[in-house]
Amino acid sequence: QTCALPISAGLAAALTIVALYRFEPRGGEESAGIVLSVLGALGCAILWGSPLAAVRDYLAGRRAAAHWLASARPVSLAGDVLPAFAVDADFPIVAVVGLSAPRLIVAQKVLDACPPAELAAIVAHEQWHCRRRDNARRLLLAAVPDALGWLRAGRELTDGWRAAIERDADDAACRTPGGHLDLAAALIRVARLAPAGAMPPAIPASALYQGGAIEARVRRLVAGASGANAPSRRLHPAITVAAMLAAGALAVQPLYDVLEAAVEFLP
Repeated sequence: QTCALPISAGLAAALTIVALYRFEPRGGEESAGIVLSVLGALGCAILWGSPLAAVRDYLAGRRAAAHWLASARPVSLAGDVLPAFAVDADFPIVAVVGLSAPRLIVAQKVLDACPPAELAAIVAHEQWHCRRRDNARRLLLAAVPDALGWLRAGRELTDGWRAAIERDADDAACRTPGGHLDLAAALIRVARLAPAGAMPPAIPASALYQGGAIEARVRRLVAGASGANAPSRRLHPAITVAAMLAAGALAVQPLYDVLEAAVEFLP
């Protein structure tokens, strides 16, 4: 649900381009007024600002991952099905990095502090991020034009999405006996390992701990994360995309009519 608004904004931008290309006469002398010119400039800023910000964040994440992996040592963790590496880091980083070849990085201080059961719960949490390709999803959503991206409401939507994917990953760790308590204990332990005020330059969306409060997550885990095994009622992504494309195809002509009316009547 937190993804719907930016995706809808991107679809609206694409439909506008399609409508103008499909119906606008070639070689016309029609000109836009000051209002549409200002709105067009703002639209261009939004259209290009989001992809550029996504590229900036992606490059920052790559630099951070390269820094961590420079001192990486392969490790074997129970239940791990993707390459895992111990890294030297002041911040207790635990995250999946990479898009096409994901790798699990775990700060050595986390490996030293957490007992095997807690490490197994951490691995289950991070495997879910990998299975869901959360790093790629984050990059895709960041690249979609979003009119709210510069506002507090946009930041709240991003925070809500991050919280939602963390809940899903927490639920994955709760599917084993005692996993919810092991993950809750691991989360508390990892948070306590973080030096006061120390934060890495770029934390992946899949990081177990990203700084800040963890009380709500811990309480939910201790309560047993009752929604972890509830049947999913979400529509399959392919169905959602197909429905949006079908609606968009029907909206092209009405959208062009609205644009034409705006050009004619706005100053």
